Amino acid sequence: MTNFVRWAIVIVAVHAAVVAVHSAAHAALMILPGTAFDAAFIGGVIILAPILAAVLLARRSALGRPLLFLSMFASCGYGAVSHYVLPGPDNVAAVAPNGIGLIFVATTALLAVIEGAGIALGFVLLRNRPANAPEPSY
Repeated sequence: MTNFVRWAIVIVAVHAAVVAVHSAAHAALMILPGTAFDAAFIGGVIILAPILAAVLLARRSALGRPLLFLSMFASCGYGAVSHYVLPGPDNVAAVAPNGIGLIFVATTALLAVIEGAGIALGFVLLRNRPANAPEPSY
């Protein structure tokens, strides 16, 4: 296992922990997913896909590399739009930065940093496939 894979697995573990805290802040503030698509995206892409990517990376599956990159990229984009661009209760500007609101705002920023690191590691892993690894067939 390369150092990049180890770091990717650490990033996914930290991401999962911060997502759990961020989700608890969402629930405490009664900021729930607006649509069924939002709920499915959050559950599938933001929560499950990075964990699956880490499992695949640990098993040396070529599928883990693109899944890590795509899940972190999609998570970061979704979070940026919903927390910073679109108006509404999910926007950090609409949340008072005290008490649980401070946790919400802080974990939002922390997720952006973690997902940025995940994107970078995913990109490096995509670019630096092992020489004996077969080409992925998508």
